[in-house]
Amino acid sequence: MKVSISQITTYPKDMETDAMTFSRAGLKNVELTFDKVYAYLKQHTLDEMRELFDKSGLRAVSAIGLAPETAGLLLASGETWSKYQNKLEEQIQVSSKMGCGLIGVGADPKGYVYDNWERQAVDNLRRAGDIAAKYNMKLGLEFMYLPEPVGPFVLDHLRETVELVLRADHPNIGYFLDLFHMHNGGDGLEILEDIDMRKLLNVHFCDAANKPAGTLFDGDRLLPGKGCLPLDDIVVLLKRRGYNGYLCLELLNEELWNMEAQPAADLCRAAMVRYENI
Repeated sequence: MKVSISQITTYPKDMETDAMTFSRAGLKNVELTFDKVYAYLKQHTLDEMRELFDKSGLRAVSAIGLAPETAGLLLASGETWSKYQNKLEEQIQVSSKMGCGLIGVGADPKGYVYDNWERQAVDNLRRAGDIAAKYNMKLGLEFMYLPEPVGPFVLDHLRETVELVLRADHPNIGYFLDLFHMHNGGDGLEILEDIDMRKLLNVHFCDAANKPAGTLFDGDRLLPGKGCLPLDDIVVLLKRRGYNGYLCLELLNEELWNMEAQPAADLCRAAMVRYENI
C-alpha cells in the first residue's frame, strides 16, 4: 500500500521543518495542512513552496481544507455559500499548483443543520465538484465523530457520507475515510465490505486509545501499533476490495507534537513502514 503523512501530525512545526525532517526520515508523500500553508505563504510565494518540496524530494499528494466553524460545504447557502465557495476555490487552486490530486473537506457542525438540508448539500457538492474539475482535482467529503464540545457534526458515520456522495453523483466528488472517526462512531470492519471503493479517495490512518466508542477526542489518536485498532486486518480488507489510494498518517497527539522534530518524523516513518508491504 502507498503511505503518506499529514502535516497535522507534526502540527507545531513549520513548513520548512516538515520538509527537512520528513525528507531525512524517508517520508516522501505529504498531505498539506492549510494552517501551515497559509503561514508559509505570508513570507513566501507558492512557487517557493513548490521548490521547497522539490528540493526535499517530497510530493504533495493530498490536502485537507480548514475545518468549518459555521455552515460550510454542506449547509451554506446564498451569500454564505458565495463566501465559502471563494475560499474553497482558493484552497483547491493552491493544492493543484502544489501537484495534489485530492482535497478533503470535513462535514459541517451539526448546530447549523436545518430541515431538508440534504437537498442543499447535494447541490453544494455538485458545485464543489465543478470547481474541483476546473483544476483537475477531486474533493473528498469526510465525516467526523467527536463528542461535545467539539462535535457533533452533520455527518458522523461513513454510510451516510457514502449515500450523500452517491446522491450527488459527480465524477470529482468522493469521500475520505478516517479510521479514528469510524472507530469512535462504533462502526466495525464490516462497514468496509459494501461501500463503493471507486469513491474512496483517501484513508486517514492512525491507532486509537482503548476507550469506549463515542468518548474519544482527537488527542486519543496514537501511532499505528500503539492502540486497539485492528489495522492489519483493515489494510488487508481495503487491499482485497481494490482500494489503491494512500494510507495517510494523521495524528493530533500532543505527546508527538511536543517531541523534537526529527525524532517525531522518524517515529512516524517507522510506524508506517510495515503497511507498505501488506
